[in-house]
Amino acid sequence: MHLSSRQSVQQSTSQVDTMRPRHGETCRMPVPHHFFLSLKSFTYNTIGEDTDVFFSLYDMREGKQISERFLVRLNKNGGPRNPEKIERMCALFTDLSSKDMKRDLYIVAHVIRIGRMLLNDSKKGPAHLHYRRPYGCAVLSILDVLQSLTELKEEKDFVLKVYTCNNESEWSQTHENIIRKSSAKYSAPSASHGLIISLQLLRGDMEQIRRENPMIFNRGLAITRKLGFPDVIMPGDIRNDLYLTLEKGDFERGGKSVQKNIEVTMYVLYADGEILKDCISLGSGEPNRSSYHSFVLYHSNSPRWGEIIKLPIPIDRFRGSHLRFEFRHCSTKDKGEKKLFGFAFSPLMRDDGTTLSDDIHELYVYKCDENSTFNNHALYLGLPCCKEDYNGCPNIPSSLIFQRSTKESFFISTQLSSTKLTQNVDLLALLKWKAFPDRIMDILGRLRHVSGEEIVKVRLPRAPERESGQQASLPPAFCQQASKAVFEIYN
Repeated sequence: MHLSSRQSVQQSTSQVDTMRPRHGETCRMPVPHHFFLSLKSFTYNTIGEDTDVFFSLYDMREGKQISERFLVRLNKNGGPRNPEKIERMCALFTDLSSKDMKRDLYIVAHVIRIGRMLLNDSKKGPAHLHYRRPYGCAVLSILDVLQSLTELKEEKDFVLKVYTCNNESEWSQTHENIIRKSSAKYSAPSASHGLIISLQLLRGDMEQIRRENPMIFNRGLAITRKLGFPDVIMPGDIRNDLYLTLEKGDFERGGKSVQKNIEVTMYVLYADGEILKDCISLGSGEPNRSSYHSFVLYHSNSPRWGEIIKLPIPIDRFRGSHLRFEFRHCSTKDKGEKKLFGFAFSPLMRDDGTTLSDDIHELYVYKCDENSTFNNHALYLGLPCCKEDYNGCPNIPSSLIFQRSTKESFFISTQLSSTKLTQNVDLLALLKWKAFPDRIMDILGRLRHVSGEEIVKVRLPRAPERESGQQASLPPAFCQQASKAVFEIYN
C-alpha cells in the first residue's frame, strides 16, 4: 500500500528523532522544529516605491496566524532599505512541535508599499505624506517544502509568486483566496513577479541550534516566535508579550460624497499620559517603535485590517497603561491632509488586576477633530471604553467633552503570552488569598477549572540540569509566587 504525499511527509517528520532524552533525565522531551528563512530578492519589483514585506506562518485549517511576523524593509529597487542588511534578511521561526508540523501550514508574505495613495496617480503630493498601502500577497505550502527537502538542514530556494487583490476591501482574506485558488479574487501583475527565499528545517532546542549552526546566527538573525507558548517552557524563559490584532471598523461617511480613506494611529500610554517608547513591534527584524500607523484601504468606511502587532510592554508599566487609537481620513485632494475625526481607547488591565482577555473587543468610538487635544488624558480615561465598561460606570456625567459616536464601532483582538501576568481572576485570587481567608476552599476549588495555558505559568517543576551539571534558573517570579501561595495555604 502506498502512502499519500501528506502521510509520507508527516511520517518522515515523526520518524526523525522528535523525542529525545535530556541529560540526567529518564523521560524523553519533545524536540522542537524551527524554520530558517532568508529573503534573497524581490524579482522584477516594478512598484517604484519602498515596500515592507511581512512573513508569517498561517494555519489554513484553523484560519489563523500561528507565529509572529518577520519584517523586511525594501527600497524601490527591491534591495534592503538598510544597506547593512544585504544578505542578512533572515529569520528563524521557532518552537514548532511535531503536532504543528502536521497542521495545514503555509508561509504567507504580505507586501505593503509605502508611498502614494494610488500608484497611477500622476500627482506627487506633499513629500512628507506617505501611506502604508496594500500591494500584494504570496503563499507557500509547508507540505511542499517538506516534500522537496530530502534531508535535515538542507537549504533550498523557493519562488513565491506575488498576487494583487482585485477588490481592496477583501485584502485581509487575500492569502486565503490564493490558497483556495479563488482566482477571480486576485491577479498576477507579472509572470516573473515574486519573492525568492531559501528555507532550511532545523531540529533541537535553541542551545543546540546555536551550537550546531553558528553561521546563521552571524547574519543578523531575527528570532520569530510562535504566538502562545511552545510545548515545553524552559526555566528562565521570561516572556511578557501582548499581541494585538487590528480587526475591523465601521465608520460613518460624515457628509462626504465618497467613502473615507481611514488610517489608524496607535500609541501605548502610561498612567501619567507619557507615550511609552519602543513598545510597538510591527515584526521581528526591525527596531521597535513608539507609534503604529495602519495601512489605508482606499474608499472604505468598513475597513478590515487583520494586522497583528506585538506590544512588548515592560511588566512594571502594564498596570495603569492604556492604548489609544486615533482615526484619520487621508484626503487625496488639495494638500492631502490627514484629518482626525475620532478615537478609541482601552486599558491594558482591569480593576481586578487581570489583563485583557484573549478575545475580540468592541471599543466605543468617540468624536473629535484636529482641534482636540489629548494632552490631558484624564478627560477621556473617565469615559467607558466599551459596553462592559459602560455597565460598570454608574456615574457618567451628562455633559462630556467627547461624545460617543453610537453608529461607529472599532474592533481589536488580543492574545497574551506572559509568564508574569494572568488573565484569570481565580489565579489572581490565589496570589492574594491572605486578603480573603474565608474564601480559601472556594479559591482552591476554582483552580480545577483554570485553562491549561494559565496553569502552565504556575507549575513549578524541578529545574532540569544543564550539561555542565549546573541547575538551570528557576521559573519566573509569578510561578514562584503562585506555588508559594499554595504551600502556605496547605501549611
